[in-house]
Amino acid sequence: MKNVFRNKIFMVAAILVVVLVAATAAFAVFGREGSSLQQAAETVVSPFQKLFSGLWGRLTHFSDAMTKYDELQEENERLRAEIRDMQELIRDAEAYRAENEQLRALLDMREGNEEMELISANLIAWNDASWSSVFTVNRGSGDGVAVGDAVIVDAGLVGVVTAVTRSTAEVSTLADTAVSMPMRVFQCGLTAVGGGDFRLMSAGKLRLSDLPPESGIRIGDTVMTEESRGVPGGILVGVVSEIETEGHGMAAYAVVDAAVPLDRLGQVFIVTDYVRTKLPED
Repeated sequence: MKNVFRNKIFMVAAILVVVLVAATAAFAVFGREGSSLQQAAETVVSPFQKLFSGLWGRLTHFSDAMTKYDELQEENERLRAEIRDMQELIRDAEAYRAENEQLRALLDMREGNEEMELISANLIAWNDASWSSVFTVNRGSGDGVAVGDAVIVDAGLVGVVTAVTRSTAEVSTLADTAVSMPMRVFQCGLTAVGGGDFRLMSAGKLRLSDLPPESGIRIGDTVMTEESRGVPGGILVGVVSEIETEGHGMAAYAVVDAAVPLDRLGQVFIVTDYVRTKLPED
């Protein structure tokens, strides 16, 4: 658009130059000093001279402005390119930082759990169904993940792998009804079956079932995993928050607050293997 406007200005200036040159030439050929023809020519040419002089000054100013505009535009494009490069460097730095933090966390977990083979994974989606507590991670069978593998963080047990693809895995949390495993109450040594309960799932709690009436379990007791297929023993599960009697009165159950807050999950660790202290079941 600015090039079209600039061309029009130059065209008008060229026409004025032609008119001015023609008038001057006519005066030089036919006019004599002081003659009426000279006076007429001066009368005709004078306004064009003034107009040309003013227009030339504006044209020069406009041309300078357009040159500066082009220079500023080029500078702006250069700065935009530099900003894009800097943003890309920042993104790369953030990615490297996140990867470094994950590797550091994995190293720390391995140092604290030398009897386990661990791989890190990132949570990529939650199952929105109200009847389950399941999320998906970005690791699968191609990474050595199998159904039944324990999933942990530094605070304790999160859940177990319940489905895998080549590149992803579904993890059912301890609150999900699909999870059931032996657990041990640390203070009294009692072993019982713990897992999800639909009534407790929304609160992120689980149930320790079929406790004998005189089990010795107390509110505040610590619950750990008992070694089973895919799950090492001694991983923190949570803390007993309630003890209730079953309807028939012959047994009790305990409500356990999970040690790992599910709303803060991001990076987790999958136990792909561990040193077993018991022979695997047939």
